[in-house]
Amino acid sequence: MRHTSRRLPTIAAIATLAVAGAAMAQQATEPVDQAIPRYAPAAPATGNVRIAGTSAATGLLSRVGDAFLQSGAKVKMQSSGGDAASAIAALADGSADLVALNRPMTADERGRVQAKAGAVPTEIVAGLDAVAIYVHRDNPVKSLSVADVARLFGTGSASAATAKTWGELPAAVGVDAALKDQPVVTFGVRPDAGSSSLLRERALGGGGFRSDMQVQRVPTVVVSGVGANKGAIGYASPAFRSSQGTRIVPVDGVEPTARTLLDGSYPLGGKVYVYVVRKDGLPNAAALEFLRFVLSRDGQEAAAKEGNSPLPSGVVSAERAKVG
Repeated sequence: MRHTSRRLPTIAAIATLAVAGAAMAQQATEPVDQAIPRYAPAAPATGNVRIAGTSAATGLLSRVGDAFLQSGAKVKMQSSGGDAASAIAALADGSADLVALNRPMTADERGRVQAKAGAVPTEIVAGLDAVAIYVHRDNPVKSLSVADVARLFGTGSASAATAKTWGELPAAVGVDAALKDQPVVTFGVRPDAGSSSLLRERALGGGGFRSDMQVQRVPTVVVSGVGANKGAIGYASPAFRSSQGTRIVPVDGVEPTARTLLDGSYPLGGKVYVYVVRKDGLPNAAALEFLRFVLSRDGQEAAAKEGNSPLPSGVVSAERAKVG
């Protein structure tokens, strides 16, 4: 499978992951609703599926796509992560079968697709995605605002410089006397990873990460690094919430759960939206079959295994009806 939002790990990365796994709890998957039907294709899917969208959203589809191919689908899947405008234009002109976004299309965007493609794009909720903020379990911080997250991970601005010590954050954050003079040590993953794209989009205003962030190949090393340093902070999937030595900090008073991602109250994540144009046999049969896999128990298990919160059966049923 070819896409730009995810790369195969190198041997060094696999070795690093193995070391980290021995030092911390394994990634736990959220339970998938057993009421969701298993994937049962009438015949193996064949053809091409072209996916465009934002990096974080296409990353989710790419991960589930790997499981789709393992199910027996004889499909060539192409996935490119970039900006929403280019992806929506690709859907409109027919150069993409599916567009994945971490936000719903605006009325103006829908109108532009309809004007060029001749049909209003169908919106399907395909999954949930979030980035969680991790601190050492003994860190007293109670909650962070989105602005605090930006100061901790971003390059800063004239009005709010990058925080070098914990004491530079507002008093309401909950920093105590023992922590206030400690340097902020940040951990993150490579800039093109889905969690980095989502954090940059939701908290950093599209800007870059601070230059002294310790970039790791895999999220397990991010979380284990935070667990080894009381002054550290990092970001990763919420799936590591049970890891020893760390805890997830609420953002704007909200923790990332399936409920808060569905209702939109957690600011650093939410629904993953997929758009298709249903007109004159479009999209192709392979793209529709892929969406049926995404909205099956097998597809949701694949998403959960990679750290995404699975959808409840009621949501899956409603979205599956749109696919047919």
